[in-house]
Amino acid sequence: MDLSGNILRKNSLITIVILLIFSSLMSVKARHQMIVDEFEKGNKQAVQDSLSAFKQYDSEDTAFYNLYMGKIETNLTTAETFFLKAIKEGRKGAYYEDTCLEMGKIRFFQRRYSDAVEYLQHIRSIPEAHFWLARAYYKTGKQFERARSEAAVYISASTDDERKKLAYFTIADSWADNYRYPEAIKALNNLANAYPDMLQSQYYLLKMGNYIFKTEKPNDSYEYYKQVVSIDRFTPYAYEAEKQLYILKTMFKSSVDLSCLYPEGEIEPDKKPQVTIKEEPIVEVPKKEEIKPEIREDIVATFEAMKPVKINKPEKGMYLQLGRFSVEKNANQVVEKVRNCKINSCYYIANYQDQDTFVVLAGPFATGTEAGAAKKILKELEINSFLRVVNE
Repeated sequence: MDLSGNILRKNSLITIVILLIFSSLMSVKARHQMIVDEFEKGNKQAVQDSLSAFKQYDSEDTAFYNLYMGKIETNLTTAETFFLKAIKEGRKGAYYEDTCLEMGKIRFFQRRYSDAVEYLQHIRSIPEAHFWLARAYYKTGKQFERARSEAAVYISASTDDERKKLAYFTIADSWADNYRYPEAIKALNNLANAYPDMLQSQYYLLKMGNYIFKTEKPNDSYEYYKQVVSIDRFTPYAYEAEKQLYILKTMFKSSVDLSCLYPEGEIEPDKKPQVTIKEEPIVEVPKKEEIKPEIREDIVATFEAMKPVKINKPEKGMYLQLGRFSVEKNANQVVEKVRNCKINSCYYIANYQDQDTFVVLAGPFATGTEAGAAKKILKELEINSFLRVVNE
């Protein structure tokens, strides 16, 4: 009887120890999960409050604490310090891959792409890692095949549509950087098939136009550039498309119609109808009244009469380009005409086809609305213009 009692007591103690360990593990998971849930809800303050009272009982606790301290930290250098501590404490632990992902993203944003790969390639269970690996491989400029492979894995595994679109672009760009433009075009077609809304994206249409322009049939890019311009004239994408349309015009002459650049009905000189002139008696024509367009107050408010007429180069900003002249006097006359309407204007020298030309600009303008208002005023003065954004 005594022996049986000892065995029963021993078994009871083992059971109690197991239950205590199990409940301890459950409480640890519960503590962690509560913070994870608040983080996913975007409750940064709740996460910070919970972490400030968080007890670190073992290395996994320490790894978790440093991981989420890094995630809520706004300073990149401080966040990196937390993540490195988490990796040191939790190597091969439950939070190791999550921390490697965060470090990989930091290295990517620091443009240390090879270092980013070093962290990201250890991750097996997080689909997002494939996205950043694809971008890092592409950015190294050497590992395009791996970039395409990782992007394809991400597309098949992820539910994040916006990042999946970027993964398609990564595949297309990596083909294009290898001068494999048909494959790049095919990748963009796959993107459009998966996401038909991209057919209304200026970025997508400009990319497609640029890739087709590099093929044996560059003229086929015309329709894509035309669509970019028709969606919104006042964007950097439209400006790039406009430049490409002028290049196509230079290459293919009359077969390229630039009327899409003049939505208000302006006609290019070489597109004006030819009229047969009949002999008519000479009639004295009344003197044409001087054009006095209505001046908007917001444009007048930004006018600076003391700005130089001739400049070295334009500063960053949004401009209207009014023309390119081979004679400096003609450029100066246009500038003075525009300034008389209280619109900032200037010209500068730019080399074009191995000769100096004089480019006339109006602006810069603070908004697209302001540029559009100035364009209407210039049209009344019979001065055609197109939007130009200077980025450097």
